Parts: sequence; C-alpha cells; structure tokens
Amino acid sequence: MDPRNFLSLIPEFGGELQDDYYQFKAIFDKTARAADWTDQQKACFLPLRLRRKAADVFDHLDASTKEDWEALEKALESKLVPAHMTTHFRLAFKRRVQGPDESVLDFAQAIQKLARRAYPEFTEEVMEKLKLDAFINGLRFDLKRIVLIVKPDGFEEAVNSALEMEGQNQLVYGPLPGSNAMNANSEDFYSPRVPKYGFTPTTQ
Repeated sequence: MDPRNFLSLIPEFGGELQDDYYQFKAIFDKTARAADWTDQQKACFLPLRLRRKAADVFDHLDASTKEDWEALEKALESKLVPAHMTTHFRLAFKRRVQGPDESVLDFAQAIQKLARRAYPEFTEEVMEKLKLDAFINGLRFDLKRIVLIVKPDGFEEAVNSALEMEGQNQLVYGPLPGSNAMNANSEDFYSPRVPKYGFTPTTQ
C-alpha cells in the first residue's frame, strides 16, 4: 500500500490559537505507527497536513531542520505552542479534580490530556507518576479511599480500581446523573466541596 494513502486519516492543522497541536500530533503519531513510516517519511509527510500559520512556520525553518525528524518535532512544538499556554495547562493539571457528576473514565481521559499538554518534555516514566498522583488526588472521596487501599502501581491500575468502585456505586445508587451529557474539557476546573454522588464524610 502506498504510505501516502494514510495521510487522509490525519486532520489538517492550521496552527491558530484555538488549534490543539498536541491533539494533531497524537493523531499523526498513531497514523505513522500504523503505516510504519520511517523518520524520513514522517518528516516528509507532516508538512503536507499543515495549513496557514503552521505551514508558514514550517516554510521558514532551515533545510537541515526540515529533514531531521527529531529536530523538526522540537522546532514546530516550540513555535506552535505558546509559552503561556504551557503555564495554563500546568495550572489546570494541578487544580483538576473530578466533578460531582463526572465519570471516572471522563476524568481519567482529562488527566491524560492535560498531562501531555502541561509536560510534553517529560519521559513516559515521569508522566506515569504525574498522572497517577493527579488522578488519585483528584478523585471524589468515595472512590479515592478504595484506590488508596488498593495501592496501584500505575495509572491504568488506579483507573481500573476506580472504575470497579464506580460500577458498584451505580448498582447501589443508580447511574451518575448527567454522566452521558457531561463532556469534560481540560480547561474545566472542578472543585466540588461536597460530592453529590456516593459516600462522603459529614464532618466539615
């Protein structure tokens, strides 16, 4: 199969303020792995999906950077992700807690998305620890106490433990109110003082 056939799976990226570079890059990386592209092919194909500001940024890079995949990745990220946005995402990551009607899965996905945006330079090992701590710290009390008892070794295990407890809660209390309608965004800061669902302490 012609490797260029996979290009249609990758959305165009304009590089404007409202455009999510990390989302675009995640789709590009997944497609590149599925297509088994080499670094040379990735450096060749990526600019074909750039438009407007992003295309202009690429055009002004020197030839050696355009041909070196690792250097190209770093150059585009430094120019297409404003520094103040990284600060914003790090603040959001630190403040993010599970909403009263937010499902465990939605919360876990929000943590993953924020972690990638807030600390793109960190290794997977460091990211795993950051995600695990943020996920546990942000869980509602009824779920957090169970996850702390389990003492998960990683983020995925913590999410699975919370999902199991959430399922048990739903058997007792019924479905989460508004769980299907709620679609958490990484910019939302949920800080409920008293969760509306499941067991919560009565002491203030």
